[in-house]
Formats: sequence, structure tokens, C-alpha cells
Amino acid sequence: MRSGCVGKHDPALRRVILSAGGSVIAVRTGRAARSLASAGGEGLAPGDRVLVRISLSAEATWSTGIQETGRARLVELEGIFLQSEGNGFDVAVVEHGRIRVEVPEGALLLDFEPGDQISMVVLIGRDGTFTFIRGLDEGEKHKEKPRHKGGEGSEIHGVLAEKAPYSVTVRTEDDRRVECAVPSGMDLSLFRVGERVKIHCVSRENRDVLVKIHSNYGWVKADGTGELAAHGALAKGEGTVSVRREDGMTVSCSVPIGVDLTLFPAGERVKLHCRLGVSGFVFASISSDSASLDEHGVLLLHGSGLLQERTGVLVSVRRPDGSSFSCNAPADFDLTHFTFGERVSLSCRVDGGASTLLKARSERYEVGADGSVEVYLHGHPRCEDRHVRDRSRQRRAHRYVQRSGGYGPECIRDRYEREGALPQA
Repeated sequence: MRSGCVGKHDPALRRVILSAGGSVIAVRTGRAARSLASAGGEGLAPGDRVLVRISLSAEATWSTGIQETGRARLVELEGIFLQSEGNGFDVAVVEHGRIRVEVPEGALLLDFEPGDQISMVVLIGRDGTFTFIRGLDEGEKHKEKPRHKGGEGSEIHGVLAEKAPYSVTVRTEDDRRVECAVPSGMDLSLFRVGERVKIHCVSRENRDVLVKIHSNYGWVKADGTGELAAHGALAKGEGTVSVRREDGMTVSCSVPIGVDLTLFPAGERVKLHCRLGVSGFVFASISSDSASLDEHGVLLLHGSGLLQERTGVLVSVRRPDGSSFSCNAPADFDLTHFTFGERVSLSCRVDGGASTLLKARSERYEVGADGSVEVYLHGHPRCEDRHVRDRSRQRRAHRYVQRSGGYGPECIRDRYEREGALPQA
């Protein structure tokens, strides 16, 4: 007598494939043997535990009787890896028995090659499907629980040397090759072989498992989150946008319904920012020299040129090509820091058909619609540390002056006081 678990039945060949003690055997059945479960629930089903009376012949192993004793959910299978396809792979067991194994989202799968002899634990569903749970090393067979290692994992810097469906390999500066398993469903389309990356791997199920990968163009985590940011010429498709990166690789993102990108013509150089979603990367924001659209739908227009005389609510600059860029400004928007004919950059928010000035900047000043003023000084003034007695002047200096040019508010405040040019509140 031999106990085992039904894995598959070939009615035409009168054969039952059994998982027994970590190995897989095929048993020929006679005419009276029970058939695999049909739609009506008759016969044996995958996962049924059975006792089989076996007789041996020169041609095959025969069953003279099969008795059902219960049902198993998890079984060990051995076979030959055939191919990966979609969300699973095919395994050949016992000569010509072919089984389809589904890989659930987030499962860890070794980097199998066609022809590899593999061992694994699978879950057998009531509909006869096989779901991958985990692989087995030679030393793990017949053990019920895998060993787990502690620690926070390791961070590896280097060049992405290999990218397979279920593993990545990074070559470090000292020419070591570090391999980490990739959880099923982790999107690595952003990364190409040959680019510099940083990977973070942790130990799980006696293997190093990738949990995050990062490059100059973005990052992806095993939890399904990620971001990309790329500069390049914009291309538009049916519900998608793409940018060709400096390294020649094209990255694409889907565009949600309702997002209007008409102000960003195809071929224009842009910076594209996307976030990883369930179905891939999704548009988040885009910017160019003339416009920007953020993830909240805020559209800004940008124009730079020589500042013109203010006419009513309009503030305008004349661009190098002779065209005019204008937007409305509140009556209290302070333009006294700028002189007419000076080169000024304007940023305006688009609301419906109107545009409102949010920020104006020259080489030295930046003025916001909220009344804020930032002062930019260039050069390397020599400053002496000394006590500033007028605390009200100190506070005004801190409010109006930011760090710039490699020296801080204390140095700039000293210069302001010596020149008597401290801005008034």
C-alpha cells in the first residue's frame, strides 16, 4: 500500500499522478478505477488523499485499488520547469504530465530556467488549480517550516547586470555579483540593464529578496509603490504619454481621463513625473519652460522677457521673439522692486479662461502674490561678526532675506546695515 495525494488524472492514459513523500509517481489504473471529479462532483479530485494498492510490472506501476482517505490543501511537487507565461508557469511531472501552476501577487519565485528540476509546495484548489506557495531547496525537503533570518537587510550600489522575471543581479564596484529574488508582480520596467542602481534586499525564506530598487530616473518598492521622473522629448499616444530618456530608453505613463495636456505639444522637451499604480505608471505632473501641470490639476504658465509698463490689472513682459506674455495681477501686487525694461520672469496660474500672477522674479528679487519678498545677492562680501542691537531690524532682515551664494542671513544683514538698505516691513 502507498499513501499519496492526487495531483492529476489522465483519463485517456488511465493514469493518476500522485504526490507521495516529496516525490511524484504515476500509477496506471484499471477499467474499474474511479475517474477524476467531474462537474457533478463524482470521482477523485486534485488534493484528495488516497491509499493505493500497487503492483509492479516491467512496463509500469499499476494500481489494483484506490481508497480515498481525506483531502489535502498543501502538497509538495517535483518536476521539470518548462516555461513562464503570464502569471504562472508550466511544469512537467512524471514523463508527459503537464501541470499549470499559478503565481499569486507578491509570491517569491526562484529564477528557474527551462529544463531545471524543481521542487515546490503548492496549494490545490477545489477546482483543480495549483497555486505556488514556495520553492524547496534540497535541504528543505520534508521540512514543514522554512527558516527565517532576522536583520534589516542590506543595501547594494552598482550596475544592474541582469534583470530576469524573478531575480535581479547587481555588479558592485569591487566586481562582486549580488543576486536578489524579485517578488511576483513587482514592476521593474523602469530599469534597464547597464544603468547604475541602488537595491535594498532583506532575507526571507533563506533568500535575499528585493524590497526596493532606485536609480536616477525613479524608484520602485515591493509593496507596489513607485515613482519615475524623466527629462526628454514628449510623445503622445492614445491615453498615454512617453519621454525618451537621455540613455535612449523610453518610459510611458497612462493619462487619466480629464487631464488636458494640449499646452504641451509633442516633441517639446519636458520633465515627466509619474506614480506607479495597479496597472503600471500613471501620470502625476509635467513641466516645460513655458508651462507646468501638477498632480492636483494646477496649471501654471511661465513667461520671461523685458518688463513693460503696467496697464490696469495686466502685467506684461516682451519675450525675445517679440511676442507679449501677460497675466492679471492684484492691485496690491508690489512691482516697485523691478524697473521697466528689466528682464523679469512671470509665473501665472490659469483658472478657467483667466490667468493670475503668482510670482515675479528678476536677477535680484522675487515677489509673490502673498506679499513675500526674497532678495538674492551675488558675490562674496567680507563680513565681520558683530552684535546687532536693533532687534526689530534683525527680524525684518530674517523675514526678507534667504540664504544664497554660499553665505547666510547674518552676513547679508551686516551688509544691509552698513549700506542702510534694510527692507522695511
